[in-house]
Parts: sequence; C-alpha cells; structure tokens
Amino acid sequence: MHTTLRALLLTLPLAACAATSTPISASRTSDVQDASQPAPPPAPTPARIPGVEFHSESSIVQFHVRDLDAAKAWYQRVLGSEVYYELAEQGWCEVTTPARGVLLGLSHNPGAVASETTSLGFGVTDMAAAKAWLVRNNVTLDGDVITIPGVVSLLYFSDPEGNKIWFHATPQ
Repeated sequence: MHTTLRALLLTLPLAACAATSTPISASRTSDVQDASQPAPPPAPTPARIPGVEFHSESSIVQFHVRDLDAAKAWYQRVLGSEVYYELAEQGWCEVTTPARGVLLGLSHNPGAVASETTSLGFGVTDMAAAKAWLVRNNVTLDGDVITIPGVVSLLYFSDPEGNKIWFHATPQ
C-alpha cells in the first residue's frame, strides 16, 4: 500500500464519517431512526473569523495540470463537470464538481507534478455504482474499496495528471 494512502487512511475516516451521515429530512420525519445506530451529527457550521466576511457559498480547490484541455475533458467525462469560468490567456479554468458550491480550479503548468499529499473527496450514496462508473471510464484506481465496518467506505483514484481524488460513503 502506498505510504500516501496509508497516511490518508489514518486521517480521513473520521472526517468522512461525519460527511457521510445523512440527517433525517423534513420529508422523512415520520421515519423512526434505528435505536441501535447513533444519531447523525448536525450539519457543520461554517468557520468564521471576526472581521472577515466570506462567500460561504463557494470554494475553489486547485490542481495543477500539464494539459488543460485534456483535464477539462476528463473531469467532464468522469465527474460530470462543466466549465464555470475560464481565463485561457492565463491558463486557468474553474469547473463544477459534484459538491454544491465547490469548484475545481485547473491551472495550466507544463512542469506540474501531482501532489503526493493533497486529495479531493466526494461523498457518494452507492459505492459499488461509483466504482463501476470509474472502471467503465478507465480511471486509475488506487486499490479497491476500503471499508471500515459500520463507519465508512473509501475508494481512492487519480486523474490522468496523478492528482488524488476519493469517494466516501456510508457502508451498506
């Protein structure tokens, strides 16, 4: 197992647990929660800094890429991304992601080397279907699904540039 993956496994499961918990929605208030399962945590409160006002509805994560057009096409095909903003003369574009309010900034850099320690994670509802989608699209997987029983399932993969991405889900 890669050292990077081992390090990620030690730090990500707890964060992924909180992110994969599904609160009972207003439309499901008649559902009774299984008493053997702990109550899901409340939705996280955005961080605040006194005197600084953030646009809390948008965030941008940046990956450096050697081939901007190929990266845009890959993210469109694999994650359903669309170009949100592009500044071609600067070698920059922002694409949508599956996470509401999170954009992925793709920065053209001919000498780009993917980070060994930075990754971008997305929650999925059906890990088997998500893995099958990646396999059908010839995505490089970094091993098989890792399941911590009753806690979280994780699947790590890379874009063609070697940037690390992962899916997390509540185990079925």
